Amino acid sequence: MRVTRKVLQAQLEHLNKMHGRDYALDEAHIYGGYCLTTENGSVCICGRRSAKEMYSYLEAAIAFSPITQGYQRFNVLEHFDAMGREK
Repeated sequence: MRVTRKVLQAQLEHLNKMHGRDYALDEAHIYGGYCLTTENGSVCICGRRSAKEMYSYLEAAIAFSPITQGYQRFNVLEHFDAMGREK
């Protein structure tokens, strides 16, 4: 599956909804890819990662969250095709 900004944004919205947070993705490929920050960008939650690494990071944050117990798991494959386009 191709990981696009839309795919990452959908995962991030799901994570924000689960935790009641306002995390944002800072995209700067010249600096190394995507960075997870607070909404205003003042605090970096994790270092810069490629799109695939950020996808894995967000998947793990959702899967291993204590809130995930009893919460319907977000399946990105239901919302996007293999090329990363919305269905």
